[in-house]
Amino acid sequence: MDDGSKTYKTVYFNTQQFDPKSQEVLQNVLRNRWGIKSSLNKDKNYQRIRIATESAPILVALIKPFVISQFTYKLPLNPVSTDSDVTSEEIATQLEFYHTPTPDVTSG
Repeated sequence: MDDGSKTYKTVYFNTQQFDPKSQEVLQNVLRNRWGIKSSLNKDKNYQRIRIATESAPILVALIKPFVISQFTYKLPLNPVSTDSDVTSEEIATQLEFYHTPTPDVTSG
């Protein structure tokens, strides 16, 4: 339930010790699977992943059901879109659009 941080409107993944290729792979998965925009943000001498403010509501909607109550303080308060007010219905529609079932690689 950790290695990240938040500001009022967005989230950072503490990926400073990931190699650049792994950070790029994670950014691509977030963008291609769920439409979550991100960028690399310099933190001292390393880079970490910063979730774009307009994508914070999508990320929160994805992970909130799995966050135990003791850690909800780690979620951005009232994440907002810089483009417009995002309703929960719009987030649900975006999640449906970007969600594709993960194939079961354990079955033979």
